[in-house]
Amino acid sequence: MKGMLWLCCLAVPVAAQPPTIPVSTDAYRLWYRWPYQRIGVRAYMRSTYDRSGGNERADASHFLYQEADDFNVTLDVESPGVLYFVRYNHWHGSPWHYEVDHTDHLVQETTTANPLRPLEGSLFLPERLFPRPLAVTWSETKGADLSWVPIGFLQSFRMAYSRTFYGTAFA
Repeated sequence: MKGMLWLCCLAVPVAAQPPTIPVSTDAYRLWYRWPYQRIGVRAYMRSTYDRSGGNERADASHFLYQEADDFNVTLDVESPGVLYFVRYNHWHGSPWHYEVDHTDHLVQETTTANPLRPLEGSLFLPERLFPRPLAVTWSETKGADLSWVPIGFLQSFRMAYSRTFYGTAFA
């Protein structure tokens, strides 16, 4: 009888847990895990493009809303998620506010003081949180500041520009 009970237990299927999706820098380093992406995990792209269809002097400074002269919101997300990529064009709007779960963090690059005269070898600041090669600036790309530094949030994320002249971005 004991043998029969043991045999019956073997016949009961065990529900397999779905594999863990790599996040943060593991999402870049663990290429062999890329096939484990799940249905329902979505990526969205946001931009400062002119939603009315015009160029408006090719400024492209189209923001969702403004809270202050130096807080022009381009991205506002209410849900858990991860910001994986951002591209800021040459007149980039730095410093930027990265508001993660209602806590404001100021991110900038070393050319922020004078964006019309980009510094050779410029860097994202704080440098230890935006290391090369995951964050590169206009002086290297000759066109944009780029960041592939993943920024996770549990409740919300807002990105806001301090400068509004030609402050274009894709996130």
